[in-house]
Amino acid sequence: MKIYKYLEKNLIFLDKDFKSKEEISSEIIDMIYKIDSRTDKELLLKDIIDREKIASTSFGKDIGIFHAKSSGVKRVFLAFYRLKEPYLFPKDENKTKLIFFIGIPSDKKDEHLEILAEFSRNVLDENFLKSLMEEDDKDKIIELFKNREMDFRDVEENKKNGYALALLSCPSGMVYNFIAEEVLKKLASEKSVGLEVYLRKDFQNITRETIENADFVIVANKSLSSYPRLCGKKVIFGKIEDLIENPEKYLFPEGLSIYKEDKTSLMDAFKIFRRKK
Repeated sequence: MKIYKYLEKNLIFLDKDFKSKEEISSEIIDMIYKIDSRTDKELLLKDIIDREKIASTSFGKDIGIFHAKSSGVKRVFLAFYRLKEPYLFPKDENKTKLIFFIGIPSDKKDEHLEILAEFSRNVLDENFLKSLMEEDDKDKIIELFKNREMDFRDVEENKKNGYALALLSCPSGMVYNFIAEEVLKKLASEKSVGLEVYLRKDFQNITRETIENADFVIVANKSLSSYPRLCGKKVIFGKIEDLIENPEKYLFPEGLSIYKEDKTSLMDAFKIFRRKK
């Protein structure tokens, strides 16, 4: 999926000085309404802000991704908003300068996940982000999105240099999972390490053979801290947010311990995973 097709010049805002997520979102939504008068501005703003209240989408690297599925928008909109200076919004842990706004109709569930996954791949490249920091020509900014491609070597090719299995499940939102997945894949490709990543929605597809073939397992978030099928495997546990900031710690862990099951929460574990026969 090419996300650049959802971005247009009127939805690119450069070197702005607003200091609240509501003000930024309102300016973007006002322009969306000018483009498509079917937009319910109040509902779309409410859905965006409600999503931010669940968990901030400021991910570090000066990036914020304001997004929501909403009945207030009738088609997909992508906006790019660059602040004059990095700013720490109230209650956020990371400063933000580059804001990506994604409004997706509430009935487009599959498209929502595809867009977030594709978008996550685009915003992790340092050269791409540097260009977005510096470019003042809106047509060229659209071209940056259009030309952006990620190419990871096949995991099978890299297995000869080690093989890790990653299980990612962040309760704060799928975009965290997608970004963590791409951070790990990028590093694994650079270091020629084999890697397979499963997000929560795909856990039912994990086979016994997949687990047995892995040299070690990366597990994030702590909601997965009890999983009997990992007994006897080397496992590193952590939070998605930490994995995004420090992928080396997880892909090249030190002092791994052998996982032993927590018998007090086996029932919860079986609810999360379905055993493959």
